[in-house]
Amino acid sequence: MTDVLIMGAGSLGNHLAHGCRKKNWRVAIYDNDSLALKRTKHEIFPSRYGKWDEKIELLPVMPSLGSAYDFVVIATPPDTHLELATWCLTAIRPKIILLEKPLCQPGLNGLRDFQSALSKTEV
Repeated sequence: MTDVLIMGAGSLGNHLAHGCRKKNWRVAIYDNDSLALKRTKHEIFPSRYGKWDEKIELLPVMPSLGSAYDFVVIATPPDTHLELATWCLTAIRPKIILLEKPLCQPGLNGLRDFQSALSKTEV
């Protein structure tokens, strides 16, 4: 079974959570905003897909170091993409990371750290 971590409980996070659950994958959604997680469970997901999927785990705190996820989706605001992706590469070491566009801000802050971390993996 594929374990998926979706970072971001907004529109895209909900959409991808639904798609992953349709494949019967285990899904956890992390968001540092507890109100976003409540909206996901009580508003966004049910209004789009009929009802909340109780098999989706909602995480109000960042997963712990060494958490086991095969696939990580980063669907957060653009200024957080590289920081979260770099953290995932070193802390979770998934097989796949899907980064919502854009990869980073125009100043390219964090890109070298991301490239360095990426070069040490098979992601």
